[in-house]
Amino acid sequence: MEKGHVGEWALQAITADMETDEESRDTITTRTEDNVRGPVVQRVAGKKKIQERPLADYLDHENKEVVLHHIRDFISVNTSAIHQALPFYVLKELGLVAGMHTAKEYSMGLTLQFTDLPSLKSESAIRQSVGFLRTAKHVIKDGKDQMAPLIESDENRELFQKLAQAISNIPGTGTMAIAEK
Repeated sequence: MEKGHVGEWALQAITADMETDEESRDTITTRTEDNVRGPVVQRVAGKKKIQERPLADYLDHENKEVVLHHIRDFISVNTSAIHQALPFYVLKELGLVAGMHTAKEYSMGLTLQFTDLPSLKSESAIRQSVGFLRTAKHVIKDGKDQMAPLIESDENRELFQKLAQAISNIPGTGTMAIAEK
């Protein structure tokens, strides 16, 4: 590097390295023949990319609009990221989601679904809160200060039960009883 400029040789070296990386990546993901199993697809290590879809795409319910209406009302009134993460666990408990496995999918789905909602927290804040709800903290549970997952606090249990009851009363949800937590 001379006087703040990258030399031609450095650019050629970087370009050659990038081409080598692309070639090796191509060979990793190609199909190969295996005498025992037949065609085999080799997979690249790493995390699977999440699907960026609105929450409605994940709902497994015949009245999706009504479920979304209840969730919208809930997150409009309950404006903390912790409370906006609660519907993730409600939907999981009621078995109303298909293909949504991670907090990232939920938080992305929620932000894509309710783009016009000014009280909605950021995707990142909601995603972190989904995990935070399962973290043991000093909470008021059964009227006493004790260590328990945040989702089991009296306040969060009450909100969880209200939303779960509202959604389970929607025709088509089934006769699922909401267990007291």
